[in-house]
Order: sequence, then structure tokens, then C-alpha cells
Amino acid sequence: MDTKTDLRVIKTRRAIKSAFLQLIQKKSLDKITVTELAKAAEINKGTFYLHYSDVYALYYELLQEQVEKIAAHSTYYEQMLNNPEAFVRGFFIRTSDTLPDAGAVLFSPQNIRFCENVFSMIVDAIIENIFNAGIIERTELNIMKLQFLIDGMFLQFSRCAAKMDNEPVQIEEEMVQYLASQIRYSFSS
Repeated sequence: MDTKTDLRVIKTRRAIKSAFLQLIQKKSLDKITVTELAKAAEINKGTFYLHYSDVYALYYELLQEQVEKIAAHSTYYEQMLNNPEAFVRGFFIRTSDTLPDAGAVLFSPQNIRFCENVFSMIVDAIIENIFNAGIIERTELNIMKLQFLIDGMFLQFSRCAAKMDNEPVQIEEEMVQYLASQIRYSFSS
């Protein structure tokens, strides 16, 4: 029996995730127990452990899914080489879009502290989507260039967002021009 496509497995995982998202909106990740999660999902604890090692593994999976969903819905990737200014602006604007409530609570400071590599998770998802858009060939050198660029852009985004106090992130034109010039330089033939 293939556990990836078995309908019972799909329904059970859906119930676990749904119950978890309901609980995490009421309390922080470290306060959620497998017992209360299993009860909310209407399963037993043993069933939970067949799918996840603990609530942190479940949280990590949901966070990864949310990051991939956000990265996949961005439309600015195609502009990276033809219009790098639009790419940079799109990166800062789209990255600051409001998450749905369930997604926002996953990224809240009280919960995100339990995922040490969320920064890498986000950067990797963005880079993967750039390659999937087919605008840059996947080579070790291009992976390294994108990691430097996207790491730097995301770090700058994080700094700008911290200053904005829940306001939309603003990026100065000088920064847009600098980042665009780095993209042109890094990927010019």
C-alpha cells in the first residue's frame, strides 16, 4: 500500500494539520501536546506518531508548505534578467504581502523561534522558483550567485520590515538600483 496516495493517509494527515492549525491560533507551538492534538483531530496518539515524530515535525512540514506556496505564487521571477528593478521591487512588495491567518500564526515570533532554518527555507524556495521559471541555467556557480543575492535581499527585507512595525515594507530607489545592478553584473553573458 502506497502511503503517499492512500486516501486514509491523506484524510488523516489533513485532519492532523487542520487540528494543529486550530490549536496554534490559540496557543504557541511549545504549549501544544500530542494528546490534545490527537483529540482535536479525532485520532489516537499512535496514529499521530505514524505520521510525525512530534508536533515540531508537523510544524516544520506546515511551515515548509507555506513557504513553498508563497514562493510559488510570486510573479516577479520572470523579470529578473529583463527588468531587474521590477524583480527587486516585486521581491520586496510580494514578500511583505499579508499571509492568511493560518500562515501568519506559523510565522509569528512565538512560533518561528522553533525553526532555526526558516531563513534558509525561504531563500531556497525562492531560488528553486527562479530555476523553475527557466530564466537561469541551474549550475553550481549560478546557485552560489543566487544564494548571495537572495540572502542579501531577504536580509535587507527583514531589516526594513523590522523598522516598519506592521506597515508595508518600503525600499529606497537607491537600493533598488544597487540590487538591480548586482543582478545584471552577476548574470550578464
